[in-house]
Amino acid sequence: MRDYDKEPIVIKDMNLLFSVLFQIPLILACCLVAIFKPGTNILFCSVIMFAPHLVPYFKYKNKRFIKITNEKIYFFQDDYELESIDLSCDFEIYKTFEPIYHKSQRPPKWASVISFVILPITYAVAISFSLTKYFYYLFCGKVKEYRFFDSYLIKQGEKIINISMIDKNIQKEVDVYLKQRIKIEPKNLKMFFDKSGYAYEKIELKG
Repeated sequence: MRDYDKEPIVIKDMNLLFSVLFQIPLILACCLVAIFKPGTNILFCSVIMFAPHLVPYFKYKNKRFIKITNEKIYFFQDDYELESIDLSCDFEIYKTFEPIYHKSQRPPKWASVISFVILPITYAVAISFSLTKYFYYLFCGKVKEYRFFDSYLIKQGEKIINISMIDKNIQKEVDVYLKQRIKIEPKNLKMFFDKSGYAYEKIELKG
């Protein structure tokens, strides 16, 4: 059996990219409104609305990765550990299509209270995000590899790590890991979908 401490699985984090790709049509729409209807202040509002999603991507797009070892899963930014989950302790694992990848993206508590009100918006966002991923696969010539559930989300307490796998070889590696190391059958995983949606990241680097 593979020793994942000596030969870990390292996966480039794609969640920032997908979050930005999802925003592009909305940004273009705001720009068109600003051009054809000047004086609406929509451009100013869009900058405030989209900046929290765009800034992390341009700052960290090639710096984040997931590292999977025998007993732990890490989320790194360069050499800085953003999060880690100890698989020797209780944890939950789901299949998902959502781009939530850090505990700081959890919506405020009041969002769960009004979730039934914002549920149609949450579903609309989920559908739009799924289409964004599909068109990404299509553009990259990987449409045959497209999977609706292309991520595994691991939760431990408040901690969250999202393993996004756009490469089928990476998915095979991770599936083998789940089956052999932690005795989980990937095809039997339950779906993760947060009816309250998710917010932009608010990751603070300490030290």
